[in-house]
Amino acid sequence: MTESEKSFEAYMSEEITYAGVTGKRSVIWSIPRCVLAREVWMDCMERQNVARSSKRDKQHSPSGT
Repeated sequence: MTESEKSFEAYMSEEITYAGVTGKRSVIWSIPRCVLAREVWMDCMERQNVARSSKRDKQHSPSGT
């Protein structure tokens, strides 16, 4: 399991109150909403990693740009 998947599972395990009901996000949200949330989460994590890698590469390049 990747770090992104682990962090998403932790997020979905958080207790929330929605429409007067308290429970884990993964139980309260509908299946389509959970699936969409996972897709968005993974996409965001991938973009962050790409941005970090790009920034790190620029910092370590000989020209510094």
